[in-house]
Amino acid sequence: MKTEYDKFQLILEATAKEYGVTKSDIKGKRRLRKFVNPRFTAVLLAYKRLTKLTEEEIGAMLGYRDHSTIINALRKARIYLETEDEFRFRHDRIYKELLPMLSRPVFQPKVPGLLLAKNHIKAVEGFM
Repeated sequence: MKTEYDKFQLILEATAKEYGVTKSDIKGKRRLRKFVNPRFTAVLLAYKRLTKLTEEEIGAMLGYRDHSTIINALRKARIYLETEDEFRFRHDRIYKELLPMLSRPVFQPKVPGLLLAKNHIKAVEGFM
């Protein structure tokens, strides 16, 4: 099972790859647009979408940023999602790439009879 820290590292790697920057660039302090957009994307994906990290935890993992900085980044990132097609396209592509890796696995019974019994119960319930 992946920890929240591991999930965040996967988000950073996928975001850096998508934007053609390094993880250090995303964590850095530079305010150039080519670094800010990936940073906003990573924050948006990490906060309540793909991890359960708080603003404080995300800030700590992004180079000791204050939680209010993360709140501001979330606000701006949500605006970018609505107004900027390229930002939305990249965000959605990263999200679709990471979702299968970071979501909970579907229940698969080890004993095939359990699945058959479950299906049988559903079939019988239809006749009651």
